[in-house]
Amino acid sequence: MTVLTALWLSLAAWSKAPAFPARLEAALVHAESRGVPWVKNGPCMGLWQVNYRFASPLVRRYPVLLYLPPIGQAEGRLALAYWRRQCRGRMRCALAAYTCGWSGVRGTCGGGYADGILVRK
Repeated sequence: MTVLTALWLSLAAWSKAPAFPARLEAALVHAESRGVPWVKNGPCMGLWQVNYRFASPLVRRYPVLLYLPPIGQAEGRLALAYWRRQCRGRMRCALAAYTCGWSGVRGTCGGGYADGILVRK
């Protein structure tokens, strides 16, 4: 895939990133990175701690882009929206899945994390 194709596909995905309530996003950013955009934890990077391996094509190619707050926010919103769809709209489940993946959807992981964010918002 060329860089131009990756850019085009990424821009198309970012334009569809849904907005969540500002207080929820702020609580999530606080829990993930404490508001520091250059945080890296394994493959997870940026304010939203997005795993670049599951991000849009351009970010997979250039993971350092997650350190830019607007791009990290768009990627984080897309990831949270994906998990909310998997959880049939339940935000507590989506937040648990955001941190634990499918274990969060099954309810075996991430409940405390999700409760912490929902209380903070």
